Amino acid sequence: MATIKMCVGEEGGSIRPQAGFAILFKYWAPRISESVKLIRPFTDGSGVVFDIRAQWVEAFLENFEHLKQGDKKVDFVVSRAKTLPPCGPDEQK
Repeated sequence: MATIKMCVGEEGGSIRPQAGFAILFKYWAPRISESVKLIRPFTDGSGVVFDIRAQWVEAFLENFEHLKQGDKKVDFVVSRAKTLPPCGPDEQK
């Protein structure tokens, strides 16, 4: 498994767990969005972290780069988590 970090974009705001699940459902294939059962929110509300299968990480990040290049406005950032900020408890779908 690999941990993915999803944070707010340049415009600020917040990403809570339900919004994280909604973003996954909207922009990624069902095999990815349905496999994420738990999301852990940052205590400051600026993002969330979740785990996906390690073999999906490259395709997941490539899909995000494709989203940024497309016509849709993407107001969040995803990356592979190297460190974690303070987080709250896990939340289920």
